[in-house]
Amino acid sequence: MLAGCAGGPEVRVNTDVGPVSAAARNRLAQKDPDGLTTLAAAFERSGQAKEARILYAQALAAHPGLVSAELGLVRLDMDEGRRRQAVSRLEAMMEQRPALAAPRRLRALVAAKEGSFPQARGWLAPLFRQGVRDRESLQLQARIFAAEGRWADALKLLAPLCHDPDTSPAACTDMALIEALQGQYRVALKTVQSNLDRRVPEGGLHRTLARIYALSGQVEEARRIARLGYSGETGKGSSQTLLFELATLGRLQGPERAAYLFFGVLPHGTAKPSLDAGPTTP
Repeated sequence: MLAGCAGGPEVRVNTDVGPVSAAARNRLAQKDPDGLTTLAAAFERSGQAKEARILYAQALAAHPGLVSAELGLVRLDMDEGRRRQAVSRLEAMMEQRPALAAPRRLRALVAAKEGSFPQARGWLAPLFRQGVRDRESLQLQARIFAAEGRWADALKLLAPLCHDPDTSPAACTDMALIEALQGQYRVALKTVQSNLDRRVPEGGLHRTLARIYALSGQVEEARRIARLGYSGETGKGSSQTLLFELATLGRLQGPERAAYLFFGVLPHGTAKPSLDAGPTTP
């Protein structure tokens, strides 16, 4: 029989989750809870939220307070519209472990996705006062600056990250987009070109190029690039999502575009256009 409290997450289970057997789940929960959250994160990235939640909950039951599992559940709650639960968990984590950067950074991201950019900066501020300068916090701060139209401040944070060969290509992508948002399209394309030797996810390069072309007003070229960037049925869905994004950009101006690109925030009353209506020139 299953161990643990009835109705709650169990440490030991007798059901498989996708290709992960019950025996493998139990072994990881006992010996390597972080490994279990790594598996959960893989399910999360592939859009299998139910499976991810089951594995995060088991890891947390086996190791109460496991940060990676708690943050995984917060992300799932936010994606599924459970804002109150997500914020409650984050604020409890910050109160119990104030030295941790990840919960405070994620709390700032929640505020940014709601369009509360000054509040988002307020959540990050204690980290910078404590001397925290990790890539994720700096990149988030740069995105918030961009959403506020503070282009120079954003680029000042991103430039050292982009030029550091040990960091991920995401900082360079953000830098190129902010350059394009300022109208510096040639500079933006040069930034993308300098990043070609780094490993990027499928569609990542095409997505960035399509956004830059859309911001420059070359909408048809942007749409053509968007369609080229992905393969297979999953890729078709990603391509359609990008096409909707490009059409939406055409209805926005200045910092509104940054807020939408980086946080999915639209001005009040802005409706996303239908692709059937054809391209809209930014």
